[in-house]
Amino acid sequence: MPIVLRLSAAMQEATAQALFLHRTGNRSYRRGRSSVALGGEGVVAPDRPRAVAVLVRVLVCFSHAGKIKFTIHTMVFSFGQSELERIEVDVLRYERSLIGEYYDDNWLAVEIRVRVGGFHGKAQAAILTSELVSFALELHPLFETLKGSAEFKTMEEQLSLRLEGDGRGHIELTGEVEDRAGIGNRLHFTLKFDQSELKASIRELEMVTSEFPVRDG
Repeated sequence: MPIVLRLSAAMQEATAQALFLHRTGNRSYRRGRSSVALGGEGVVAPDRPRAVAVLVRVLVCFSHAGKIKFTIHTMVFSFGQSELERIEVDVLRYERSLIGEYYDDNWLAVEIRVRVGGFHGKAQAAILTSELVSFALELHPLFETLKGSAEFKTMEEQLSLRLEGDGRGHIELTGEVEDRAGIGNRLHFTLKFDQSELKASIRELEMVTSEFPVRDG
């Protein structure tokens, strides 16, 4: 029977690194936030080093016994040129089980993390799968021409992003995050990066839309 482990952000990173080190024998590993997926619905593990060690031992033992296979893959899309100037959207899960109603079936639970200058924070939010697809479609011509703009807007208006190209390979992102839909505090911010970072962001977003496609019922 398929099993899925859905881990918190800190556990995702620590477990992914630990698994990589076990398989390769390396002493160090640097990578963006990752998750361990074994397929299906999941459980949340606590953010503690001991929990990471136990989880890794369990995964390795079952893998060696041929009981399960595990992979590491990203479910985060992000924009920015450094870890200190970045917005990340961690897509956690579909909010509801499939019931055959379009909107209920396509809400996603996400965590938004922002680091800009001296400010950093995070917020829980809900977005629609179709909003991610529309955003990806707007990003492609921006990347190809480096001109024009691409916008990400959400029904609940907790996250909005606007990217503009200057035609010379530079991208400026203006964004707004609200920590509670309709009644929360708002953070306005600006990020600047180049074409290579945009390409990586599009690749991350496409991985997310592949993992969480629009469900038609």
